Amino acid sequence: QDRQKLSSVEQIPIYTPVGRTVPAARLVYMERREGPVNIERKDQERIVTVSANFADRDLGSIMTDLEARLRELPLPLDFAILFGGEYKEQQKAFVGLLLCLILAVVLVYMVMAAQFESFRDPLVILFSIPLASVGVILVLFLTNTTFNIQAFIGVIMLAGIVVNNAIVLVDYTNLLRRRDGLQLRHAVELDPRHLLARKNLAFLLLRTGDLEGARAQYDAVLEIAPDDAGAMRSLGVTLLRLGDVRSGIERLDHALELAPDDRETHRVLAWHLASSPVDEVRDG
Repeated sequence: QDRQKLSSVEQIPIYTPVGRTVPAARLVYMERREGPVNIERKDQERIVTVSANFADRDLGSIMTDLEARLRELPLPLDFAILFGGEYKEQQKAFVGLLLCLILAVVLVYMVMAAQFESFRDPLVILFSIPLASVGVILVLFLTNTTFNIQAFIGVIMLAGIVVNNAIVLVDYTNLLRRRDGLQLRHAVELDPRHLLARKNLAFLLLRTGDLEGARAQYDAVLEIAPDDAGAMRSLGVTLLRLGDVRSGIERLDHALELAPDDRETHRVLAWHLASSPVDEVRDG
């Protein structure tokens, strides 16, 4: 009740050391000013909270702009600006997920070192994890997606998939080296997925009109796997399109020897013979 009016505050009695009471107006000077409705403290320090919402932008870019502007703001002594709320929780989540990723990599290395009985092969497998970042960055860029918590969880899952794929590759390569006595390079090239990648590349080059590039890829596949009837047939078609009829027919005949029941090779060979001049067919 004494604080409802300024005049009432001035009449608040104050006891002096000598035992007398005097009104507050005789001891202090009072002036009307604006002040906080309540005072907040954290860790025995006074704080002021400024909150805001955001829309149509990601949190990371907003915080970057805020930090750039706040660096230009001169702060008095013993003052500091700290960020909290969703940004603070996001940073804590990122730190936790990063620790999880590091712990997962360490544990996977320990398990693989015990299984392979080698410290080198697990390192080769783990070095495949950074290569997965190329696809992650490309997808985030093409889809205009920010690197958020969901994306970080996806990266951890992707690391497990990449490690699983690398384990299969390294294990199959070691099997070929032990069983067939192959050199490391040839053992890697004999992996079915490696050959499939080369054949896919050759097919794309063939469709885009790069016949020489497709021929080089098919030659590389047949050098590794000379009994691949499909690659032999595709090389024959490529040679026919390049104008090397004799070599093309020879490759198609060889493909028929490797796979006599291959209808596609029969169809390609019959179509070419039917559409070629008589003299060219006799030469073939």
